[in-house]
Amino acid sequence: MKLICSKSNLLTGVQTVAKAVPNKTTMSILECILIDARDAEIKLMANDMELGIETIIEGEIAEKGIVALDAKIFLEIVRKLPDSEITIVTEDTLKTTITCEKSKFKKNLSSSLTFFESIFCCHWYFTRFLLQKPYFFVNPIPKHI
Repeated sequence: MKLICSKSNLLTGVQTVAKAVPNKTTMSILECILIDARDAEIKLMANDMELGIETIIEGEIAEKGIVALDAKIFLEIVRKLPDSEITIVTEDTLKTTITCEKSKFKKNLSSSLTFFESIFCCHWYFTRFLLQKPYFFVNPIPKHI
């Protein structure tokens, strides 16, 4: 995966979805922000099993892909970068590189969170989140009653 976006767009999106990341959890996938660049848009997603937040940011997708990055580390890196274009590249070896001007950060995904586990777990948790909660729909009361 390779994507390029401005710092302001990325920071706004990461700060928005980071609100759904729990402080402490036993499931490492919930401590991550999922970056989904498989379609024509860049989606950022996070979930704490009760609250799920998804946002779309503007940017250029050079190579399509998906990756889950630790939310706290990712947010701190994005905050510290200069106001310029940010490039995020994820290799097949599960190494993610974040580059902005002269700054370069390399992050290895932990062995407990492989690429396929991140995809499976996120989709499973988001689906479970949607199916567990009761949803209520209210119809307006007709005026003739």
